[in-house]
Amino acid sequence: MSLKTINIEPLSKNYTDLSGYTIRLFENIYFEIEPGKITTLLAPKGTGKSTILKMIAGIDENSKKSVGKRICIPTKPSSFPWLSVRENLAFNLKKVDDDNLEKTIKFVGLEGYEDHFPNNGSVGFRFRISLARAIFNNPELILIDESISTLPLKRKMEFYSLLRKVTTEKGIPIIYSTSLVSEAIRLSDKIILIDQLPSKIVSEKTILIDEETRVDDKIAFNISDYFTEEEISILSNRII
Repeated sequence: MSLKTINIEPLSKNYTDLSGYTIRLFENIYFEIEPGKITTLLAPKGTGKSTILKMIAGIDENSKKSVGKRICIPTKPSSFPWLSVRENLAFNLKKVDDDNLEKTIKFVGLEGYEDHFPNNGSVGFRFRISLARAIFNNPELILIDESISTLPLKRKMEFYSLLRKVTTEKGIPIIYSTSLVSEAIRLSDKIILIDQLPSKIVSEKTILIDEETRVDDKIAFNISDYFTEEEISILSNRII
């Protein structure tokens, strides 16, 4: 369990296309990640959210290499279809705690599938494996890049509940990225609202909702309860 606040130092990046034209992708993106909390980057598509996550995770070419153990689950979560669920989690590890491995598999809802070979056509199954692998590696931070955005609402609600459990029971902080306002409100402890190019932080919002309400799909959230009129203008014009 991580009990320390993680400070994301200012991030900026330019993008140059094949013609040589350079644009400022984002600038001066910095914020704090509180222990055991979900922080969501809410921004329009095409504003560099994936690149921001990669830089924070230390896997972008411009990343600082001195970051701690941070694991990023990409937009399309992956697994090795020729390996069982158990083997996927233990892949590339020199030493495996079998008891912890079994507990992690159960935690993400894959109990009974330990020896199952995953079908890479199932986004939900692959995400459970990716999340389990991340948890099993005991990181200081998990980053998730809209990995469940294509799932139907009922399935999303299952994963919202699971991600909340990762933070509340495991104490592992999460950075989640999305373009969906309702998803950000329902899932987050804090929302970082980011405007279009060059992307910059507009505001930070603390979201105080009890856990039962968060995972109740019959409850809809009023955007005006969480955002100012100016922010709603940004949201209504540029974000779903």
